[in-house]
Amino acid sequence: IKLKSFEKRACAGFDICAAVSEDDLKALKALSPDANLVVIPNGVDTGYFAPDDTPSLPNSLIWVGGMNSIYNREAVDFFIEEILPLIQKEIPGVTFTVVGKSPTKKLLHIAKTNKNIEIVGYVEDVRPYICKAAVYIAPIKSGGGTKLKVLNALSLAKPVVTTSVGAEGIEVKDNKHLVIADDPGLFAKRTIELLKEPENAAKLGENGRRLMVEKYDWGIIGEKMNRIYEKLLNSKC
Repeated sequence: IKLKSFEKRACAGFDICAAVSEDDLKALKALSPDANLVVIPNGVDTGYFAPDDTPSLPNSLIWVGGMNSIYNREAVDFFIEEILPLIQKEIPGVTFTVVGKSPTKKLLHIAKTNKNIEIVGYVEDVRPYICKAAVYIAPIKSGGGTKLKVLNALSLAKPVVTTSVGAEGIEVKDNKHLVIADDPGLFAKRTIELLKEPENAAKLGENGRRLMVEKYDWGIIGEKMNRIYEKLLNSKC
């Protein structure tokens, strides 16, 4: 995208400009080198998205995200077409639940021919669906910013398998807080491992939950924002 010169300098016209990740900050810095930029990450309400004692169903996978987004449609199509068949070869009874508004005709048709795929559509509260799933998948291939769906799943202590794009902007370590895999074969392999090793999956989920509580709770992020505002106001006095 070619930006006009005044658009490139837009951030420099403000006392401070916030990005939600280091990657986004670098992109803004390239467009507006003179801008005063800080990172204020996206967060999660760890009190609302808190794990409960709901037992997870063996060999169950879940995706949460509306199909009105091209990035979400791309992710689900990628999973169903290139990853899920590999998992089904190893675990024929694996189930895949899709939660989110505006499921496509293509997705609804696939679900009619595959009894192990369930299309739930829009729900008021996604937590019960996520809590009962064994593994949360986020095979996101494109898009910017931090993926709130990944933060929510981590906060619910779910083992998450995602891509480099899905983990972007979150201070996670592969194999500690979640699993990162971009290749379809590796994505399937790592998902199968978590399904077959529930104890390791639970440990991964616990680590992810701890990270959300310690670094990504909205209360902690709000305190950081307040410190930035206070510093800015004091500099104007």
